[in-house]
Amino acid sequence: MELFHKILNTAVEGGASDVHIKPNAPVVYRISSQLVETEMSQQPDEQWLSNVIDNIVPDPVQAETG
Repeated sequence: MELFHKILNTAVEGGASDVHIKPNAPVVYRISSQLVETEMSQQPDEQWLSNVIDNIVPDPVQAETG
């Protein structure tokens, strides 16, 4: 979750309205209507994204969509 918090903190500090996270791709922020790709030492992969979703989406919602 450390990387997730870093991504969110960067979004807040940069004034981003959106954060686009896809596995094995750069994180993209929407800042002033412009999409801005980031260069990070660690890109989210599919397992990482799955773990984040498991941690932030309530179990009943996961059961409905799973």
